[in-house]
Amino acid sequence: MARLPSQYSLVIYTVGVREGSVEEWDYVWNKSKSSNVDGEREMLMDALAQSQKPWLLWRYANWIFDSSKIKMQDVRLVVSYFVKNPLGRMIALHLLMTKWERINEQFGGDNFLLRETIGEVTQYVNTEFEYKQLERLFRDKPPKVAKKEAENALALMRANIKWMELNYATITNWLRDHVVGML
Repeated sequence: MARLPSQYSLVIYTVGVREGSVEEWDYVWNKSKSSNVDGEREMLMDALAQSQKPWLLWRYANWIFDSSKIKMQDVRLVVSYFVKNPLGRMIALHLLMTKWERINEQFGGDNFLLRETIGEVTQYVNTEFEYKQLERLFRDKPPKVAKKEAENALALMRANIKWMELNYATITNWLRDHVVGML
């Protein structure tokens, strides 16, 4: 079988995973597991996080807890790949909130990994509801390490919420007046 030109590989695999079914996802997963080239393996893992199938993303997200599937040193990368996809961001946030105790226990010994995970997953939170959930979570079950990152994440979420309060209506109205009519 011919090799894909490297400059197009990520796009081709991403579109295949995004538009495909479980068969395409599993094909890319198996290819990532058999790759001996770090750059290729990371590119394939990135493509996997771009699926539009919530159950596939949920399965993939939960594999961070299984070192036979995702190596500890790749957890940070996988989390960052999820954040590139709006659906992936929702899945990653849900995973953080529902599996916080496990994340804190399993990754709490690695200050860098826990800091990165908290920062990556929460950076786009802009609703009071999610903010209050995370505030309560970090208060009731504080991170083993990365307490400062949790505080910074909460401050960024407050700023995001404030920005939305100040700008959402203006932007929505402008888009409605200038873009919707063009469609």
